[in-house]
Amino acid sequence: MSTLSTGFSNVPISRYLTYLTVLIPLIASLTSFKYIFYLSYSPFIDEFGQYWRLLTSQLGFINESEVLISVILLYQFRALERLYSSHKYLSILIVLFLYNLLFVSIIMVLNVCIPGVSWVLGTFPSGPFGLIVSLFVIYKNFIPVTYNFEIYSNKTTKIILNDQFVIYLLIFHLCASQGWSSIRNGIYGHTIGWLVFNDILPGRNWRVPLYRYLNRKIDPNSFNNEVHTPSFENPESTGDANFEADDDDDPAETRPLARQFLDTFRG
Repeated sequence: MSTLSTGFSNVPISRYLTYLTVLIPLIASLTSFKYIFYLSYSPFIDEFGQYWRLLTSQLGFINESEVLISVILLYQFRALERLYSSHKYLSILIVLFLYNLLFVSIIMVLNVCIPGVSWVLGTFPSGPFGLIVSLFVIYKNFIPVTYNFEIYSNKTTKIILNDQFVIYLLIFHLCASQGWSSIRNGIYGHTIGWLVFNDILPGRNWRVPLYRYLNRKIDPNSFNNEVHTPSFENPESTGDANFEADDDDDPAETRPLARQFLDTFRG
């Protein structure tokens, strides 16, 4: 798990994204509007022509366990915003979301063009599975492993894990939560994240226009976390530099695993 300080200090995008992840399914449940998040080729697309479901199905989870897991993951992914600034983080979020939305739309077109594949491609789980997994691809490539530890089952057998193993476990649980449909969305999301990270799909270097201007208008005294932020192009060197600086400033021992779990739910 991340050794960053707890809370959402200087990471407004992560904070608002986490709030929305909780509030959208909560409001939908209280107002009995959960049905707008369901997406299936038949009957919603082929019979009713409700193409707006392509968008709404990507906006929120409706399963409580998926909401909890996604909140924990987004909380850990805040390391990306601290490392590369809110502007860059918001930009990559938008790019990944649009690519996942486009991918879902293409799958729906395939249902029309290729008869008989609706049982494989026709149903999509509610929630931004693809976006979360795409962010995970960026996270694992840009955030270095801090430490490894060993678990002994007996005197001769041991398992070597690192501080990020809980994130891998949560990603697996999230992708397997709704069977084949969520596993398939996880594969889509991982593929899109890998393609964007390796510049096969364009958009990694795109930035939200007028972000600084709008940010100053909304909050003139906001923290400018664009200053001295590492380059998005070189994860290894920037990550090493970032953590070396932390080591010089705070030589405290690595937090125990149990404390990391507890810190995940603290403000």
